[in-house]
Amino acid sequence: MALFSGCTISEPSAAGIASVQLHTIDGLPLADWPVMFHGADGSRLAVVPTTDAGIAVGPMEPDGMVTYRRPRLGNELITRGGIQPDDRVIDGRPLPHPPSGDLHQVIVSTVGTPDNAGLCQIQIVCGDRTLEARGVPGAEITIDVPQSCGADTRSVYVLATATNERYEVIAYSVLPVVTLQGTNRVVADWRTDFTDELATVEGLGSDLSRFNIEAEALVGATPIALVTFGGDGPASSVSATLRLPAGLPDASHYLFEGLFETGEIVIEQHVTDGLPFTLGFSDLPPRISGMALVDASIEVTAELPLRERAKIDALLVAADSSWLLVNMPGLPVQLPILDVTELLPYFSLDDLELNSVAARYEDRGRIVTTAMPFRPDF
Repeated sequence: MALFSGCTISEPSAAGIASVQLHTIDGLPLADWPVMFHGADGSRLAVVPTTDAGIAVGPMEPDGMVTYRRPRLGNELITRGGIQPDDRVIDGRPLPHPPSGDLHQVIVSTVGTPDNAGLCQIQIVCGDRTLEARGVPGAEITIDVPQSCGADTRSVYVLATATNERYEVIAYSVLPVVTLQGTNRVVADWRTDFTDELATVEGLGSDLSRFNIEAEALVGATPIALVTFGGDGPASSVSATLRLPAGLPDASHYLFEGLFETGEIVIEQHVTDGLPFTLGFSDLPPRISGMALVDASIEVTAELPLRERAKIDALLVAADSSWLLVNMPGLPVQLPILDVTELLPYFSLDDLELNSVAARYEDRGRIVTTAMPFRPDF
């Protein structure tokens, strides 16, 4: 069985059943919501409503599909392909389990912030979770921390940051070890020293319109500092010097977004702490140069062949502004055969026009996305 949010694919097997779990935007189960199960050719197998737990279980063939309306808006349909028997599709994030055990209090005094500070934020790193609170400079900020947060070490990592009116970090305080014991009072020891992280991207081409580079510092899997630099083209190479607090771990996660006249590329990469982020021409993904809707499938052409198992998002829009997002684990992209009255009234594949195509895959430790004419935000 494969459990995934999107399209993590298991090996094909004989026909069986698959499940779909849907949540509202608030993380609650979405009940009595119709889900259509398809065969590999897009043909309808069944329509099953979700239970009170937000789960629909229906028949599934190897490399089948599921289609449902997105909970966010009433005129959105999404089809996920490459589904195998026993797979489970999850859309949306369920509410987190409430913290267990007694609560401790961590009280952080923010006295001594710079005069131009407008806001203070406290982050407490608890495993793979982060507890946050905000307050005015010079005041005490209190966060309730569950006892289970420091169950192994009885300590947590506390970070305080002060930002100016443009929300730029101008001072910070790091408390790597705060022992939990009832009420914990700590005083932020503000620092204003920063280090420069260099990021360079080359071989972009003269049709670059805009770009954005992000550098992020992590404690474990928790982001604790993020800095962004953006600019305009045209330029065949771009670079940015990104300032991060010196007392924090070095940047280890970078993101580059490049918007071109005919498309977009996005590259995410983890690097060893302290190493510069550098991309050359050979590191950039192939640009999509053409897309077409032919009968019930979508054809995609690119400057270089895309990976066989690149995840493909194809967005199709109807004249009434309703739309269908087809998510497939590779090419070609096969459209589902929909009975519109069961999922979305007045919706017809005959009215759809291909709006954009995005391909996403892993390449040498990087996650890359290449899109035409832009990357749909899903």
